[in-house]
Amino acid sequence: MNKDFFNFKTNDTENIHSEQLDSEEREMNKLIDEYIQHPDCQSYIENFKTIKPICEEVLKQKHSEIKEKEWSKNISINDAIKYAHQFLTTVDSTLADQFMNLVYQNNNNQKILNILPNYIKPYCEKGKAYIYYHDKIENMITLLHEMIHAMGYSDAINTNSAYRYLRESPTLIIENLFSKWLVKNKIITQNDYNLLKEWRLRDSQDVASKTLMEISLIEMREKGQYITKKRVLEMIDEKQHINNFATREECIKYLMKVLNNKRLYFKESEGYIIGQYISDKVDKSRNPEKEFLEIYNLTSNPNITPEKSLKIIQEKYQEPNIDR
Repeated sequence: MNKDFFNFKTNDTENIHSEQLDSEEREMNKLIDEYIQHPDCQSYIENFKTIKPICEEVLKQKHSEIKEKEWSKNISINDAIKYAHQFLTTVDSTLADQFMNLVYQNNNNQKILNILPNYIKPYCEKGKAYIYYHDKIENMITLLHEMIHAMGYSDAINTNSAYRYLRESPTLIIENLFSKWLVKNKIITQNDYNLLKEWRLRDSQDVASKTLMEISLIEMREKGQYITKKRVLEMIDEKQHINNFATREECIKYLMKVLNNKRLYFKESEGYIIGQYISDKVDKSRNPEKEFLEIYNLTSNPNITPEKSLKIIQEKYQEPNIDR
């Protein structure tokens, strides 16, 4: 998928043979076949029927009105910790206490909360939160996001638990609840809140677009079709009618990344997509704090299978006429 991809022309037919594929097409077909055949991917692929409509609904979510592109103020890390603790006391006092305990706790002579001096994408690993902090409102939200991961960590959680699909659901719910609390208490402005919503939604819609593309590539091979550049472009163009779907240029750039790195990203992306979907549903519910705690506890339960977690999502959030 080189720089001439957009100008690619072919007499491709439905009956194309493998020897007619160019080197890039052969590489893409080989990559997708490896994922289809890999035992660790089979259950993911079987669950695409549930993931696809969730992706499509995330892409339909509306963007917030932004009046100012800059944050209204700076917030120090000490204030961020204070506000996060005050907010958590309104959700669950035990959770609030756990948060403060972990902020200052060492584990094997390493801090639970690690503030990095230079930019590295924030992450949580084995119960330790790693963030950077530059006094921005978004840094404050990220701090709580990663700490919720750290607080819910357990050695028992693995890829065979609900955590596989729901790992980002509690964190995205808490981002929104915390942001609303900050507005209510006049710590940030409504425009700040809209900026946070927009920042999160754009990221979620980006990965939803890319996941739908990966699903389409896998479906092509499952139907016995070879993945050709013509078919890829047709697939991308067919999806351009979907609200907020990635542009043609963004799609091509992403597929070049897939090809160059020889990997798909749906496993990592699905957690964010489901989190965005559930967070939006919880935001409209009668008792979002209660629903957050239910999802948080569910995610931390190593005995809930991935399939069971998806069934819970379907029953609670996808089926119509549910009185929540």
